Amino acid sequence: GVILALVVDFILVLLIIMEMRPPKVKFIRVEKAAGGEVQVSVASIVDRLRHEVDALPGVLKVSPHVSGRRGGVAVKLDVDIAAGLDVPVQAGQIVETVRQAVEEKMGLKMAKSPKVDLRTVPYPQRIVSNTHVEEKKRPPAEPLPGVFSEPKKNAPIGLEEPSFGSPEE
Repeated sequence: GVILALVVDFILVLLIIMEMRPPKVKFIRVEKAAGGEVQVSVASIVDRLRHEVDALPGVLKVSPHVSGRRGGVAVKLDVDIAAGLDVPVQAGQIVETVRQAVEEKMGLKMAKSPKVDLRTVPYPQRIVSNTHVEEKKRPPAEPLPGVFSEPKKNAPIGLEEPSFGSPEE
């Protein structure tokens, strides 16, 4: 029993050490490179996808996950879109943008079609669109007492409230 416990402990320690090691930088080979071998890092692909998909109207947040497969690149996206948008149309735009970015702009091959997980999120209080910014207007603040008021008539000398003039001046 003691020998079995030591073997299990040894295996568990090895697994913990393997989990704590930093992952190696992964590169994916570019299929359409002429005249040599070119590799692109996975982090570069993630940055490019984040930039391309985030530029689409209605997309609030995007988190791409890219992994290298035997047949090419596998892409999974977690996307938050604004509520009220047509989900099938928006999903089609996202899938096409990912395909163009990976295959045409970066020269990589897709192992399978991208998986997109969409979540609709209500618009925040401040709506930012491509053309203008709308903000909720708040009522004007009440003036502080005594700042723009007239001095009191019955106040002792030297204890009058300061008068800065009226707000119209």
